[in-house]
Amino acid sequence: MKLNDKNFPGLIIAFIFAVVFVSCSNEEQTIIRNNTSTSANILCEYANIHNSGLDYIKSEVQKNHNKCTKKHLNEVLDEYVIGVYGKDSAQKIMQEIAPIEKRLFNGNIPSLAQTRGSVITNIANTAANECMDKIKNHLSDFEDDEIFDNKHLLEELHLIICKTYGAYVSKCSSDTEKQNLVQALGVLYGSIEYWTNSENVDYWSKIKMENDEDISSEYVYTRETTENTKKDESSKKLSKADYITVIAAADTAGSFLGAAIASGPAAVAASAAAALYFDVE
Repeated sequence: MKLNDKNFPGLIIAFIFAVVFVSCSNEEQTIIRNNTSTSANILCEYANIHNSGLDYIKSEVQKNHNKCTKKHLNEVLDEYVIGVYGKDSAQKIMQEIAPIEKRLFNGNIPSLAQTRGSVITNIANTAANECMDKIKNHLSDFEDDEIFDNKHLLEELHLIICKTYGAYVSKCSSDTEKQNLVQALGVLYGSIEYWTNSENVDYWSKIKMENDEDISSEYVYTRETTENTKKDESSKKLSKADYITVIAAADTAGSFLGAAIASGPAAVAASAAAALYFDVE
């Protein structure tokens, strides 16, 4: 095939445009990947505190044949806080979250929905609510049996959180606002990873909470009979998608309950309480 000399310059220009377009597209994708990776690294600090806290509680309860009391949960969480933060900081944190633990382990599960109508709001709250809406919508595209142990889905949910963080961090006007945003979305990042793992869900469903006063008495905080709550049994049985969104929202709301230094442990307590309260259908 012989090229027409008149068309040759046009073909060269078209080729150059195509090369530039592909180059720009690749560069844009590289920037997105780098930004996502950076966001993930930032959020992982609080994600790891959340997940390792739950794993620590789990390992300690296993030593007691999956039975524990609210007092035992408090003690185990305190031990974890001391191990992570050291005795000096731990003392302050434990004082901060003591009343929070009491409310949580009595079945008062926090919810981000409670913050939606609040007059007092902040960037972290807004970002967390928006992120949970996107996660809930994304989960609705999957069948129930596709949700747990789905690596591809987990990556997509983590990407939603990272993009939300990237969109809101530039709106923060102070270091405090940035820290609150990192704490909230970091906890959410870890929560999504932890509660889409079927082994974690199966394990927590087996924990039996017993009465503090009499270990041999009937359970007072189980999915069968829960003290200090008026919810019926059907409200505690959730689909996998609802289970993830409800517990993840409780975790994230828990991060708002304590002061900055106590946000991680408070979220762990909220997560444990929600996992003990709700179950998967």
